[in-house]
Amino acid sequence: MSDDFAPHLVALRHAVAAGFQFQQLAEGLSGARMRAGTIEVLLVRDTTDCVAARYRLDDLERPGPCALWSAGGTVAEIVDRLLGLPQHGESGAPSLARSSGLWLPRSPR
Repeated sequence: MSDDFAPHLVALRHAVAAGFQFQQLAEGLSGARMRAGTIEVLLVRDTTDCVAARYRLDDLERPGPCALWSAGGTVAEIVDRLLGLPQHGESGAPSLARSSGLWLPRSPR
């Protein structure tokens, strides 16, 4: 194993130890865990291309749910940040769902 790959593999092992379950998809490696009324998801395409998000389970019943938290970066960075989040409902945990899209005002007619 190359030294460049090692921190990312260690991060994925930490995610598994924290309760994430992974499966291989065409897009990459997908991981998820549910806890405290949320689902946390990871998508790994490459060691330098990882995205993660936390959603309230109740929000998933609506079309286009907004994430409580999301980030992208390297596997090691993003897994560390995700695992470092306080549990939903605890002090300091993200609680405001935000759209990842850009809102643009309608042009006047």
